[in-house]
Amino acid sequence: MSFWSRLIGREERSAAPRYGSLELFRDLLTGGRVSKGGVTVSADQSLYVTAVLAGCRVIAEDTSGLPLKLIQQQGKKRSYLTDDPVQQVLDWPNDWQSGPELREQLTLHAVLCGNGYAWKNVVRGEVRELLPLLPQWVVTTQDKDWGVIHKVTLPDGASFRLKASEVLHLRGPSWSGFAGLEIFRLAREAIGLAVATETAHAKLHSNGLHTSGLYSVDGALQKSDYDLLRAHIEANFIGEDNLFRPLILDRNAKFTPISMTGVDAQHLETRKNQIEEIARALRVFPQMIGHSDKTSTFASAEAFFLAHVKYSLLPWCLRWERTVQRDLIGKSRSGVFVKHNVAALERADIKTRYAAYGQAIKDGWLVRNEARGWEDLDEIDGLSEPLQPLNMATPGQAEDDGQQDAGGQPTKGRRPFADDLRSFDPSKHPRDENGKFRGRGAGKRRVRRMARRSIADKNHQETLDLGEIEREEFSHAAGRDVRGWRLGLGSDQVRHIHAEHGSSRTERPRGQMAVGPDDYGKLRTLVHEKGSVASGGLTRAQKLQTVVVSGAVGKARYRAVLTVNKRTRSLKVWTLTKHPL
Repeated sequence: MSFWSRLIGREERSAAPRYGSLELFRDLLTGGRVSKGGVTVSADQSLYVTAVLAGCRVIAEDTSGLPLKLIQQQGKKRSYLTDDPVQQVLDWPNDWQSGPELREQLTLHAVLCGNGYAWKNVVRGEVRELLPLLPQWVVTTQDKDWGVIHKVTLPDGASFRLKASEVLHLRGPSWSGFAGLEIFRLAREAIGLAVATETAHAKLHSNGLHTSGLYSVDGALQKSDYDLLRAHIEANFIGEDNLFRPLILDRNAKFTPISMTGVDAQHLETRKNQIEEIARALRVFPQMIGHSDKTSTFASAEAFFLAHVKYSLLPWCLRWERTVQRDLIGKSRSGVFVKHNVAALERADIKTRYAAYGQAIKDGWLVRNEARGWEDLDEIDGLSEPLQPLNMATPGQAEDDGQQDAGGQPTKGRRPFADDLRSFDPSKHPRDENGKFRGRGAGKRRVRRMARRSIADKNHQETLDLGEIEREEFSHAAGRDVRGWRLGLGSDQVRHIHAEHGSSRTERPRGQMAVGPDDYGKLRTLVHEKGSVASGGLTRAQKLQTVVVSGAVGKARYRAVLTVNKRTRSLKVWTLTKHPL
């Protein structure tokens, strides 16, 4: 809308609030609205206030830094449309800007001025370019048919009208519905007071009188006396070498020290308050623009960062996604949409990122090659299958797991002894008095898998049953009948063994070999078949009876110490060492 059209009232509708002719002339002369503090506030001048600049930057930079991908939903499958014209124009909108740069510019315009505009250069029905338009070039109106019109006036005086379908229009919070609110105008009092306070403080330092004290004497001083006294004070009492020297006064002279006045101190408080006011108007947390009070800690700062993502960034991400859906994708392409990857904000925190990957992979909803792709690593064969948690199943699987026929044969579902069903031979496994198999516990592969998880994740907790104690030698070594008791291995003991005996650097001087995840899979063979059993005495802390099992399994000799627990009627692996043959 031109100045003269606004002045004589030719325009019937406008996104901007109406105001009088005097204010229009003032806008023309000063380039913006005047706040009550006497400071002219415009979009360009607002950016000279560091709080406004920092608040706009943190929203624009963080939003544009998130990957924005075009996705197609087909049933249960999602695919990225990397070669689609919409994705290409989002990545490279024009010859001088990349996708993040254009989104940063339009977000900065929308945050401060309420609207971010880009003209769509359409060739043969496809958007080939997005050309940014400055907010002061465009006036958005709504005609009588509810159609939105953008009136563009370029700096060279050329003007033209664009329909809503010809413009990518990013709106901020809106009162009219077709144009965003100009935040710099609505918050002009807070911004103007910040400018006025900063200007006053600067003039106070440049032109004001600042002294450490007042030296006064009785009577009048001649110019020669004044020059002599000043030279004497500067030579003997000013500077680092003259600190804390006593001041000698004569002629009833007095020295009155002068400290910071209340007005000076109030300037600092006002400037701090205006930072919070501007942050409140921009809807950003003061901590995100470098302003915090004494109560903020690293723990509370982390909560503020999470709140920044939730309350400051996500609304702008949603605005961008809906804007692209409306102005670039259209309603005709069902199942196609754009989505920001907010997880990219964790790129700098490698510990949190890897912990999230590990949890998702263990829960089975993320495969390892997907995580490698997010880390820009090549795929590895065999890592594209999801892992199934051992202690979880669907309700149908859980019912099938417990079903067995009258003869004890398993029907389907869970493997009877965690062994491969193809190698299962019922004749080699004993049965109990009810005719059901007496399981020999977890198989080698499951034990090795549990050991790897326990070593990789210190929070992983799992206890495996390695089978039933049947050998009579254990009863002699334990001093009680332990036949029928179970042998167990827990994650905590695996981590303890790994810390004590898992490194070749510490084991080689002892004449031993490092214990790895594969070695835990040999515990069943050692305990149930090949190991010789002996009494091991009591543990130091809990005073539990121990049993020592040693023997050769494969190409090494192992020595395992087991604790006897009467309460749980079990033997648990306490420690494990590996020795060369």
